[in-house]
Amino acid sequence: MCACLHADTCFYVSVTVHEHKSYAYAERYANVCHIAEVQSMKAMWTTKKYKRRKNNMALYSEKVMDHFRNPRNVGSIEDADGIGEVGNPVCGDIMKIYLKINKEQVIDDVKFETFGCGSAIASSSMATELIKGQPVSEALKLTNKAVTEALDGLPAHKLHCSVLAEEAIKTAVKDYYDKNKIPYDPADFPAGEDCEHCAMH
Repeated sequence: MCACLHADTCFYVSVTVHEHKSYAYAERYANVCHIAEVQSMKAMWTTKKYKRRKNNMALYSEKVMDHFRNPRNVGSIEDADGIGEVGNPVCGDIMKIYLKINKEQVIDDVKFETFGCGSAIASSSMATELIKGQPVSEALKLTNKAVTEALDGLPAHKLHCSVLAEEAIKTAVKDYYDKNKIPYDPADFPAGEDCEHCAMH
């Protein structure tokens, strides 16, 4: 994920590569954060083709852009009480959630590592914010709908990102329960199948 001053350009490249699966494009702009490459990209935006793609940015809310550019809770927890990793080879997104849970079963800390597009990063960031400081039982109630609404919406073809965020958190909670031999209802957790939205892309 890019954290440089050219985040707008990098987000544009991320969306283009992810949506169009253009690996040649990805290879060509792998070093997009270099000034020369950024200037080259801006020049390309003057053409009709790139102006049309740039207009796709309007599909993303200010909250999505904020959580992409300034993601909360990024990183890992070495002594995590629960770890959950989910992904789908079709859409290409991978999310990993780390939970630190106290004796009262409250989530003291949560971190995430995500490989994916801007919507995937934003969904991970928002999901961790929604469960931080909450009891584990409340974290289990988190839905992809709640994540999407908190982000002021996602494009229909990006809803799978919020689904993966929900599943990553539930997988981390399940790991915590398994490690501590806490009984639970298997129906409360994802079965591990590819999500419906991912299968569509």
